[in-house]
Parts: sequence; structure tokens; C-alpha cells
Amino acid sequence: MTGITYFNDEYAGLVSGGLQKLILKYEVSGGKSDHPYNAISFIVPRLNTQVTSYQDEDGNDIIDNNGEKIESVVQRGLDGQKYTTTDTKVIDGYYAIAPSNAQGTMSPYGKIGSKYEKNWHDGYIAEFTQINNAGDMSVQMYREDRQGNRTPVNLPIIIKPGDSDIYSGVGNIYLRSIYVPQTTDIRYVYKKLGNTVLVDEDNNPFKGNTPTRYPNDPNDPTKAGKVVIPQYEGYTPKINGVPVGPDGFIPTDPGEDTIVVYTADAQKAKVAYIDDKTGKTLKTDSLTGVTNAKSGYTTADSIKTYQALGYKLVSDDTKGAEIVFDNEDGKDQSYTVHFIHDTITVDPENPGKPGEPINPGKGSAVYPDGTDKAGLT
Repeated sequence: MTGITYFNDEYAGLVSGGLQKLILKYEVSGGKSDHPYNAISFIVPRLNTQVTSYQDEDGNDIIDNNGEKIESVVQRGLDGQKYTTTDTKVIDGYYAIAPSNAQGTMSPYGKIGSKYEKNWHDGYIAEFTQINNAGDMSVQMYREDRQGNRTPVNLPIIIKPGDSDIYSGVGNIYLRSIYVPQTTDIRYVYKKLGNTVLVDEDNNPFKGNTPTRYPNDPNDPTKAGKVVIPQYEGYTPKINGVPVGPDGFIPTDPGEDTIVVYTADAQKAKVAYIDDKTGKTLKTDSLTGVTNAKSGYTTADSIKTYQALGYKLVSDDTKGAEIVFDNEDGKDQSYTVHFIHDTITVDPENPGKPGEPINPGKGSAVYPDGTDKAGLT
């Protein structure tokens, strides 16, 4: 193009349009604008070398499932070239944490205090100094004489990544960010996968279970695979109060343990007291509780009550023991206690008293008339 002047410095360059106006069409750092310029400065692309390594949290090399070290990967490219990283492998018992710069653009930036210059070849120079890991640059404008002596012409300006059209305070010079996120020290860190911890409602190990490490996701080294939770009849496994079915779950944070609490299901039991002579049910006691819990109930008091009314115990399914709830969900436990009518012999030595209760219990039958006479039974 007629009237265009090009300057190539060691690390920067300049395109000057003379009387023509130039517009920046592409900028790796993102500081693009449609502002017309008399001259456009640029950083000369350089060959960068970057290394992707694979280590554990302590900085040790990672050994793959075949017993081989995962070797570091060296990449080379010019400033502004796009890159990705590979060779992340599935390692039993571990998950990989991908760094923020696992993919991006080749960049020479990243070292705090590093300086970069742009020379407008009209006596003015901008010196960029990286001041933090965020990519902020302190820019000092200088006036340079023919002997190469430089004099600051104003106070430094802070330019953040992505900034553009920042007036330098000098002539028609506008500044923009030159920073591209650093790509040095690309490091995949392998951490141990978390565990599934099965506990009861008192936070004790459930049925002797010990913590079990998550399985790997066979297709993604940065994730854990599906965890299948053992199911026990009479108990509901819950994570943060939410029931988990037999299909299991996928941990949202592969490095954190998941506590699975087994809660006892509700259970019911009933005890029926039967008069075998009439076939009638004298009463039924209904009990509620949870799996494997003690009910606090025995048949002893009820048996004594019926014996006081003249009944004789035939059988007791509970055998007098306290009832403990089982683990059969949806099915009531049933027990029966059977009685027959007891008899009393009335003779001259043991006469009855007509109208009085035969037994001391409330509701007892009474002696009929004539039982006060000898020889009647």
C-alpha cells in the first residue's frame, strides 16, 4: 500500500499510515477497536515453549495404571497461536484437576516485573510493566532524544486486560492492553477421589461398612464415576436428607466424601388376644416403631389381666419377650395370645357365694345361685 511505513524492532513493530488512517482488525489480547489510527503498534510474535506436567498434590510424578510415568508434554508456538493440552489419563483412585490455562493462546506474558516496549518512532516510547498475575500493566510514556536518553512525560497509566483506546496523554497516541493470559506452568494436579461413607442415624458405621473410594469415570479423568449404594431392607439411604435409590449417584465434587445416612423405616405390629372357646378376639393392641427398634411392649400385663378374669393361658407367640420390630416394609408383624376358660371346683370345703365375682378381676363372672351348697361344681 502506498505511503505505508513499517518498523520492525526486536520485540515490537509499528505500521505508520502517513496521511492515511489505519484500523485495527485483529488483536490477540482482545484490545480491538474501530478507532482510526495514524499508526498501529504491535508486539512481534516470538516462539514460545510451554510444558504441560501431570503431578499429584505434593508435586510428585503420576504413574499410570500400567506402571508408567505420565511424561510432560512440550509445546512450541508463536504468540497468538491457539493450543490445547492432552494426555490426561484415567488413574485408578484419582481425578485430575484441569488448570485454567489447559487451553488458550500462546503467550509470552506471566512474569511479574517483566517489561515490554512499543516505539512510535517519533520520539515517544511506551514501556509496559506487568504488575500482577491478573495481567494488569503499568505503562510509562517516555520522550527519547537522539542520544537515546529517555525522560518520563507523565505519570504511569494502569491498563487492564482487554482495555483499548486508552489515551496516553501524548499527542495522538492511544494505548491498549497487550496482555494474553500466561501459558507457562500448565499443570494437571491429580487428587485422590473421595469416599462413600455409610453411617446410621447416630453417625456410626452402618452394619460394619468402611469408607469406600469412588470409582473412576472411565471416560473423563476429571470426574468420579457412578457410585452404587447397597440397599438394606427396612432402611432408606439418604444424602443430605434426600433418599437415594439403587441407581446410586455421581459425586458433584469428586474429592469430597459423601455421607450416606441409613434411616430406619417405619414398622407396625399388632397383638391379638383370642378366646379359643368362643373364637372371639378379646382385644388387639397396635404398635408402631421403626426397623429393629424395641417396642417396650410385652404381653405380661394383659395375660395377668385375663387370668384374673378366669382365663387360662394356652399359648403366646411372643413367649413373653419384648417385641422388636422387624425390617419387612409394608407388612405388619402379627402375634396372637390364646386363652381358654378356666374352671373352679365348688365343694363343701370351697363353697361359692352367689352373686360375688368368681375371680378378683373386674368383669369376672359371678357365682350362680346354689353354689353355696355342697357338692355343686
